[in-house]
Amino acid sequence: MSCSRSIRLGACALLLGLLLPGGGLGALSAVADEPGSQLPPPVQIPISPPRGAPERPPTPPSAVAPTPPSVVAPTKDVRARLAAQLTLQYRGELHYLEHLGWRFTSATGIDDIQVLGGRPCRRDTLRAAQAAGDLRVLIPANVSDETLRDFGKRLPQLSSSMPSLAAWNHRLAIGTQRATEKLAAASEADRYIFPRVLVLDSPWWQLDPPQPEWEKFGKIWHARESSARAIEAFYTKEAVAECYVAQLVALFASQYEVMGSRWFDEAYAPKDLTIGRPHLIEFTPFSWNSKRQGYHSRRALYILQTPEERDPGVVLGELGHIAFAGKCGIIQNQDDGYFCNENFVIVSATARAAEEMRAKGGFKYVGEQTVEALRLHKSSKNLLAPGDEVFRKEQAVERILAAPIFSEIVIYVHPFGVVPLGKIVGKKLKHKTAAIEINLYCCGRDYAFYERYRMSWIRRWLTARQPKAPAAAPAGGS
Repeated sequence: MSCSRSIRLGACALLLGLLLPGGGLGALSAVADEPGSQLPPPVQIPISPPRGAPERPPTPPSAVAPTPPSVVAPTKDVRARLAAQLTLQYRGELHYLEHLGWRFTSATGIDDIQVLGGRPCRRDTLRAAQAAGDLRVLIPANVSDETLRDFGKRLPQLSSSMPSLAAWNHRLAIGTQRATEKLAAASEADRYIFPRVLVLDSPWWQLDPPQPEWEKFGKIWHARESSARAIEAFYTKEAVAECYVAQLVALFASQYEVMGSRWFDEAYAPKDLTIGRPHLIEFTPFSWNSKRQGYHSRRALYILQTPEERDPGVVLGELGHIAFAGKCGIIQNQDDGYFCNENFVIVSATARAAEEMRAKGGFKYVGEQTVEALRLHKSSKNLLAPGDEVFRKEQAVERILAAPIFSEIVIYVHPFGVVPLGKIVGKKLKHKTAAIEINLYCCGRDYAFYERYRMSWIRRWLTARQPKAPAAAPAGGS
């Protein structure tokens, strides 16, 4: 079963690369990951000073190895001092960072504030990332108020840094798993189906979202009144969609699961949830908008625009397995066959799969492996081949599909549900179609989702601290 009339996207021209050390707060600190190490070495993420501020002269190198900073207790004093130096808006940013998992800690043995982001995407949970020493800000115990105020003005940079994005990706991974499991259950119950003609998949594009939670405007659909109820309706009511719309619904549903019903309604207006044919919703904020590459500087949440082109699988693999969760793209036949596309959302990946992606060339390597698997599969069907030779080739195909990049990267594809990547590849091999390639949607949508989350969280925090208007006196006298 495959998605009819899915958009055929060429390989996204990826201008990839991570921030270079010293290039600003987005750079990951160079953290060692030796087994059993409790805390990474104190390599600081540089923070750019405000524009126009004088730069400090560089500290001369010391001939003596620096002594690692030691954390002192209690830590609330320096954190309270930091908060006291901030305006309400920057205090909101501070609380947001703590919500993500950052800890602001007093330390001795250092002269400057040190930001130790670590590698949160290499940890299975946020708690594990914190236990490994990630997401820490070390503040000198004798820091001046002026330094604290200056640092506070740079907190928005920290919120947009790679470690902060990684911390949020942990939440997104949980939300993506919940959303896709619910959508897959709706498909399994035959409520949420792929377009059909009689009992066969339809070759024509069709969309019939749940009623009355969705309403039609011309040739596109918006959520009606409540964005949260529009998502919940896909879980519980009858609906028809092909895989491109189903992918977009899954992305919105993932945000819904992260935020919850009330917050999601506050963050996303009904018209933000727009679904329809790809070319009709191309310029909406949360379409794949590949023609709006300048809309956000980051692609697939982490990838920055640089002259160096790198496979996105390699970039995400370097960050760690959590970085794959929530990313989406399209599986296509390498011969660009017409009825051959599957739009997917990555639900999870293991550390082994991420490392294989990093070490062997990313999604390009996946395509190369499917070429070999298809060659073996076709030759095993040769009726004149000896039985033992056929058996060896079948076993070789199974070994390819058992590799972590196929068996340990789990994706959501409508209407198949939540399945290993290798299952979709195996289906295509059985039909003797061309080898596949995977193109990640490297646009600004992932970062747009993050910014919507961040800004709405801070807005809610600020709103909760606004003074309440006194209750109006009752009309008339006693």
